[in-house]
Amino acid sequence: MSARTSRWVRRASLAVALAGSYVALALHGAVPGGWRLRTLVQSPAEIAEAARSAHRAARLERFAEERVEPGGVLFIGSSTIEFFDLAAAFPGANAINRGVGDEDLANLRGRFAGTLDATACAAIVLYAGGVDFHRLGRPPAKIAEDIAGLLEMASSSAPSARVLLLGILPERGHSAAVAARLARTNGALQALAAARPMVSFVNISRPPVTEEASGALEPRMSRDRIHLNQGGYKEAASWILNADETVRRLLGA
Repeated sequence: MSARTSRWVRRASLAVALAGSYVALALHGAVPGGWRLRTLVQSPAEIAEAARSAHRAARLERFAEERVEPGGVLFIGSSTIEFFDLAAAFPGANAINRGVGDEDLANLRGRFAGTLDATACAAIVLYAGGVDFHRLGRPPAKIAEDIAGLLEMASSSAPSARVLLLGILPERGHSAAVAARLARTNGALQALAAARPMVSFVNISRPPVTEEASGALEPRMSRDRIHLNQGGYKEAASWILNADETVRRLLGA
């Protein structure tokens, strides 16, 4: 092999190695262009599911490393809980955030009893079913059935704990059909709470968090299409404090 050919081979090998490294980094989101490359080998739905799984795994790892004092108030659910700044809402309280963004009821059920055992909480604030309602489009009766299962688990694993079951929030600018389906879903959740002496339903889908006329999420109270902003969380925190005297006391109000 001539010296010129040898140099060409080395340069080509280096170029291939660099290209391979770039592709690997891009596919893992470390450099620009990853989304376009990933869509060549994965569908957008597969990419979204992989992102959800990675986020959930990171959150669960963090929870496993965090040590909490027993007797606190456990806030558990999907992104509405994850984004809830509990330290700001309830200063000095033993409020434990176990929210996992975009987590559906099936995955929440898988960690629910274990979380109750690990935190030894005295009260539970549960926001569940939002992902199933908005992203998965499940019927109200099926959502209520799964949440009833969570309440039964709470009764078994933490029988003395008070439970505040939060209603599912609407979207911004939702249709009348979606508004009606949400009303049926939250009505079913309210009925679940009414049938259980240790459970209270907290309606957070009401003004000023929602618009008076449409019932849609109020833009001034939300950070995006489905999540509250600081003002929205302030209202939700006040409703939580006023819903149950035991929870109010535990949160230091």
